[in-house]
Amino acid sequence: MSTRQTERAEFVARVLDLAGIPKYGRASRISRDLQCAKAAATGWLNGSLPRDMELAFRFADFYEIDVREWVTGEKPPPTTVLEKMEYAIRLVKRFEAETQIEWGTDDFIEQVKVVLADPAYQERHLADVVSIIEKTKSGKERT
Repeated sequence: MSTRQTERAEFVARVLDLAGIPKYGRASRISRDLQCAKAAATGWLNGSLPRDMELAFRFADFYEIDVREWVTGEKPPPTTVLEKMEYAIRLVKRFEAETQIEWGTDDFIEQVKVVLADPAYQERHLADVVSIIEKTKSGKERT
């Protein structure tokens, strides 16, 4: 089993655990719930992806599985205002921890606003800054 397939199997197992679906008999339960072949359900539990996309979406909708995360392992981008705010705060806190910068409340809020204005750019920029700081600390880069 490939690493990616193992990760998908673990992801599906976590989602079904959270949904309270018992481990024993899961494939039979999915087969019964979706009116699909037990072999198909067993494959999903083992990390395979469905060939039938209509069935994949039925499975995802029924068990509240995010298809993007199931297929790629990537969490979907934040969509609600609250998700965007949580993302921005986590990004700024991570940057603060990795650079050992301790912003005051107002500076922290300003950084969160900057991330909210352009999260994709800001994440790349903050990663670059962390990389430069690490190189400088290790003596690899001197200016």
